[in-house]
Amino acid sequence: MEQRRVKPTSVRWVILAILFVVSFVAYLLRMNISVAAKFMMPELGISEVQMGWVFAAFTLGYAVFQIPGGIFGDVVGPR
Repeated sequence: MEQRRVKPTSVRWVILAILFVVSFVAYLLRMNISVAAKFMMPELGISEVQMGWVFAAFTLGYAVFQIPGGIFGDVVGPR
């Protein structure tokens, strides 16, 4: 039985580029909100503790999607 070799496509590079762009945008948003926090707090009338919850929302979003993302990766596999 002969096994046929499949030539890899460029889809993996497109996925890598999309992941890079999304990660970069998330990083920029996280950094920009920390810079803008001192202007946002008085304008919105929130305390430092409440602003801490806003910062924690970014980390929580990453943490919440780690488990479903890992399960999806296991089910779908690398291809």
